[in-house]
Amino acid sequence: MLPEQNKSFWALMVTQFFGAFNDNVLKVLVSILIVEWVHDIHLRQDLVDLSGAVFVAPFLIFSMIAGRIADRVGKPKVVVATKFWELLVIAVAVVSVLEKSIPFMMVALFLLSMQAAFFSPAKYGVLPELMGESELSGANGWLNMGTFTAILLGTIIGSFLALKPVAAIAIMVMASAFGLAASFFMNPLPAAKPGEELRWDPLCDLRSNWQIIRQDPVLKMGIVAVNYFWFMGAVLQLNIFLYAKQMLNASPSRAGLLMVAVAVGIGLGSFLAGKLSKKRVELGLVPIGALGMSIFGLDLYWLSGSYVHAMLDLFFLGLSGGFYDIPLAALVQWRSPQGERGRVMATANFFSFVAILAASAILWLLGSVFLFNPAQVFFALGGLSLIGVFIVLGCSRTVRGHVAAWVYSVREEGLWL
Repeated sequence: MLPEQNKSFWALMVTQFFGAFNDNVLKVLVSILIVEWVHDIHLRQDLVDLSGAVFVAPFLIFSMIAGRIADRVGKPKVVVATKFWELLVIAVAVVSVLEKSIPFMMVALFLLSMQAAFFSPAKYGVLPELMGESELSGANGWLNMGTFTAILLGTIIGSFLALKPVAAIAIMVMASAFGLAASFFMNPLPAAKPGEELRWDPLCDLRSNWQIIRQDPVLKMGIVAVNYFWFMGAVLQLNIFLYAKQMLNASPSRAGLLMVAVAVGIGLGSFLAGKLSKKRVELGLVPIGALGMSIFGLDLYWLSGSYVHAMLDLFFLGLSGGFYDIPLAALVQWRSPQGERGRVMATANFFSFVAILAASAILWLLGSVFLFNPAQVFFALGGLSLIGVFIVLGCSRTVRGHVAAWVYSVREEGLWL
């Protein structure tokens, strides 16, 4: 069954869309309202930094148990439960806005992140249960495009209504209600592993989950490669505003448009990657996407202060990122053992946030220790990606074969979208 014809898939996509929208509205609200409510510069910066840590912490703490629950209970049930949970998040957010309470706002952010930690392994783990391998890349393409559209809209709404937080919260309530309603249209599925033991030991779970993953070298390679995408994305998000200010002398609003270019590129690249995969998990797109990320990352170093040039580079860097990510996401979902899929997806989710934290550390190292300017940071990462392309092509006959087969099919059949 094609994604376009799958009721459960579209219910999941709508649910994910409104969830991602609310995530970004609330994150933007927290950042902007802290700036508005706190007048001490140092305290303000500390609270903004704390909000980032509060958002990341639940993924590191709860991802492992979330994976076990997804396998034991059944993923559609987890999706519905997390949408009810989102209503609690909105209630706490309402209190924080009405009382102008930063502690309540931090609690809302923590609960939102915790909800996402439980939602994520169910969301990605359920896709192979809803459709076969031939539809998986296309489904991931649609899902990513919808997610990045939601991120853009959430960021815009949060920014424009930050000084009218009651209106922003009202929109979040409606979005949460639509997401909850959509989740009920997912068909119920049996639990993948009803007897799954629930243990509360994240480190022990991480070790045992990794033992499952390492038994399949292709699955292990896919998870490592997917997390490089999240590492690059985090560096982009952190470095792009510095790049806009120091290298382009751009205003904050123009810097924000550069982020929009990246998000639009990723969304479009994800959609095209799903179409070009032609009903299979198409690894041939991965090195092509990585090569594009390298070239356009390197070009951000060489351009001579042109804002339009930078926007085009970032758009095509995002487009390449979509080509890179979609086949790998489909690969990880399909290769995960059916009875352990929730645990595998939760482990991949855990490592994605480790990659995001590593991006902050690398950015600090390059900027504060090696004194790289933002353009040199992009050059270093572009060079790293280029080296990675040659290593993968040199070491993996499987990937080389996929690239050759995909290029041949393009030449023979054309780029049918």
